[in-house]
Amino acid sequence: MKNATCLSLLLLPLFLAAQPKIKSKTTELADSTGWRYYNRFEYNFNQLGLETSSIYYYFYDDKWVVKRRELNEYDDSGNRTQYSVYEQFPDSSGLYFQIEQQSEVDASTGCISQRVWNQYNEEGTLTSTDKYQYYFSGPACRKDSVWSEYCSQFNNFWYCIQFFQTFDYDANGNRTVMNIGNTYTQTGEVSRHDSALVWVYDTANRLIALYQQSDIGNGSKIVYEYNPDGTRASEREYDLNKSVWTLTYITNYSYDYDLQGFLIEKTLAYTDVDINHSYNEVHQYFNYCDGMPKYELVDDFARVTYEYTEGVECGTNWAGITPTIAPNPVDDFFTVNWPKMELGKTRISLHNTVGSEVNGYRINYRTEAVEVDVSSLPPGIYFLQILEGRNRFGEKVVVY
Repeated sequence: MKNATCLSLLLLPLFLAAQPKIKSKTTELADSTGWRYYNRFEYNFNQLGLETSSIYYYFYDDKWVVKRRELNEYDDSGNRTQYSVYEQFPDSSGLYFQIEQQSEVDASTGCISQRVWNQYNEEGTLTSTDKYQYYFSGPACRKDSVWSEYCSQFNNFWYCIQFFQTFDYDANGNRTVMNIGNTYTQTGEVSRHDSALVWVYDTANRLIALYQQSDIGNGSKIVYEYNPDGTRASEREYDLNKSVWTLTYITNYSYDYDLQGFLIEKTLAYTDVDINHSYNEVHQYFNYCDGMPKYELVDDFARVTYEYTEGVECGTNWAGITPTIAPNPVDDFFTVNWPKMELGKTRISLHNTVGSEVNGYRINYRTEAVEVDVSSLPPGIYFLQILEGRNRFGEKVVVY
């Protein structure tokens, strides 16, 4: 049934592809002979996409050797209730040390209410504990404050550090202030220090500065700058010394995009102002057609390659895979289905018989289906055009 509303394209994603998880991360070191393997992480997930285990390998004697295992258990709501770490000797499968984390969930809110970490040495003796208690007052599980205590044993001597953190938020839900108080206790002596972190945002809700300052007067700040397209242009880090801000580090960012508008390379140039030393990091993104890439990070010392559990290869043959439009003819709404829209950056437009565009929209997220509202159009023939990178598709639409 037609109504008096103006023509619009209502973007109702009927299917949002699952976010790929990191399947493996491999690090290689640069030496005079080229790249050589150093370590590798492998990750496993359950049917809900939650990480159940990660295994850390290092390259030893021309083979991958397991060094560390991390295991996770969850409750029915997806909260992690048990976390265990096992680290092994290089030449055996024996336990080197073990860390266990247990979490409790508040039944009324479903939020983690406390966590306790216990670490054991190779003999199974408890060597340290780390306790966190969470308090909530904002939306969902947003933390209002956290109390924590870390205690450790060294040569039969125990010491403890207590932390108390409080948080402030702005109207957009951004964290703006974190006040930190810590008390250090050993052999009956107690000392107290306080510090604060302050986040500053601009009118576009972008982080533009991060300040840190302690009660003894020292501190630091990072100032963020952005390009006109919204990508980060630079970071500048300053130290506070005797009430004077001194520039210490500069990070400049540059970005390169392909013809479809996807990021294919990000370069970071670091400069240590004090010693006038610079080095670069280059992030190269491959198979970015699905918007969630495999990528490599290369700097002066190492190369790290990330692979994901799923992804759409750029070389996929899309021949014969065309959009479907239904219903057509249409009275009020029709749906465009096209798996290629998962790539993002898709342009949909509707034209009348003289070629004038009556409306259009760019889809910047991953989806397979879009619902189009034509309820305010007069009856007649229109032409739908879909542009995705260098691919285009068109079809006649009859409105009655």
